[in-house]
Amino acid sequence: LPVLAVVALVSTAARMEAEELNRRKPVRAANDAKTAVTQGMVFANDTGAYPPSIRVLREKGYANIADSDPWGNLWMLAPVLTEGRKPQPGDDVYVYSKGPCGTGTYQSGKMGTGKCGAIGYSSIHGEFRGWE
Repeated sequence: LPVLAVVALVSTAARMEAEELNRRKPVRAANDAKTAVTQGMVFANDTGAYPPSIRVLREKGYANIADSDPWGNLWMLAPVLTEGRKPQPGDDVYVYSKGPCGTGTYQSGKMGTGKCGAIGYSSIHGEFRGWE
């Protein structure tokens, strides 16, 4: 009987740890997206063009962010970033995760992106996040 109790405790602890990690993923996604946007703008100010990828930000020492979001999907970047454009007043620089279901999209100006929606940051609209 004591062995079964230990196994049950270990199993419960592992399940609770996994649940905690899943709860932290949206926060991590929101924080990483905001860092990518703000550091992308700093990069553009320093170099005269936006970084075309998260990898460039990382390799040039601007941000220590993985190429993939907390769910393992590639980050989605605004066209001004992916095209390496020169900064212009009013640019909407955004980075987002497709969220826990991998289906979320950027909806300009919409802060709540719905169940399983995108999680990210826009230089114009700020943070946006879906609900799980």
